[in-house]
Amino acid sequence: MVFERFTERARQVVVLAQEEARSLSHAHVDTEHILLGLAREQEGLAARVLDSLGVTVERVRAQLVGSGDLGAHGGNGPLPFSPGAKQVLQLALTEALALGHNYIGTEHVLLGLTRADDGVATRVLIALDADPEKVRAKLSAMLSGRRVAAWVTSDVDQSGYDFTPAEAFDLTMRLAPLSHRITFDVRSHAGREPTFRLSCRLVGRDNVLRELVALESVGVRAVLDENGTVRLAHQRSPAGSDVAAAGDA
Repeated sequence: MVFERFTERARQVVVLAQEEARSLSHAHVDTEHILLGLAREQEGLAARVLDSLGVTVERVRAQLVGSGDLGAHGGNGPLPFSPGAKQVLQLALTEALALGHNYIGTEHVLLGLTRADDGVATRVLIALDADPEKVRAKLSAMLSGRRVAAWVTSDVDQSGYDFTPAEAFDLTMRLAPLSHRITFDVRSHAGREPTFRLSCRLVGRDNVLRELVALESVGVRAVLDENGTVRLAHQRSPAGSDVAAAGDA
């Protein structure tokens, strides 16, 4: 899972999703419980988007009467996540990277929910006249109107993608399991050693994002483009940014 990157509000959504699954006597945390958690967490951006579209906790619950896998889980431990719920959380990371954000907020979880394969949450949203495309459009409009402290692609100047041979070798060693997927673009420079630009193509429901994000600990960030290609760059926060203000503001 990717919980270490979740904001406090996004973590609360997961806690609330667990509560909703239990209250409905469901055996797993599924996409519909994540939707309920997003609606119940009232301070986050996702909750504001859902509320503006008329997607309330009460209306979602009304759609779920009689649904779910009942009574298959005993004990007081955490409920397991269904494959669909796991997909939503993984897609939340993908959405965060696509936006250039170094955190996962409730908005990214909601975006992941709209990208997931057809599930109960998708059917509920459609039934409430808030189909995934409408949700994404509303959320995009809200995001564009906010001051978001994010390391977006435009904040990486072209030299930020250049690594020395030693740096490129070190990154390759750190990403050894992915080495066959990494593309090296050698760039020549008059009077000094060549530099390398590294990229990695994502395929399908890729699970390599966590390894790429882990490079932040050594000052390298992953920049995901709309074509599913991750480019590695030196991590630089844009001047005047306020990272603490980012996410769920």
